[in-house]
Amino acid sequence: QKTAQLRRNGEGAARELKRLHAAYAELEEEHAKLQEASSAEIEELQGKVTKYEEDREKEDTENAILLRLLHAELDKYKGQASQFETDLERKQRDDVKSTVMLGLLNSQVDQHLAENQRLEQTLHD
Repeated sequence: QKTAQLRRNGEGAARELKRLHAAYAELEEEHAKLQEASSAEIEELQGKVTKYEEDREKEDTENAILLRLLHAELDKYKGQASQFETDLERKQRDDVKSTVMLGLLNSQVDQHLAENQRLEQTLHD
């Protein structure tokens, strides 16, 4: 009877072991699938990160070039503004000179008019 009991227990244990082996095989298969999916996802993410880094480097390079161009344009416009300011100051000095000359000429014209009137007055007297 003990032998029969041991045999039943052994058969039950063998069935349980078989079931556990089947479950283990299923888990191993599921693990392999998950690992494959995970590897594919990691590879895809690495590709995206690489592309992002390349795009960022390209944008950084483009931004640096644009920044240099903008600085060059700014320097050009600063130079033009400085030249315009110099020209304006020169024109203002020329205007002052012209105003002074115009005043002198007007004064001379007034003197000559007065002299002409005096001479004309003298002629008629």
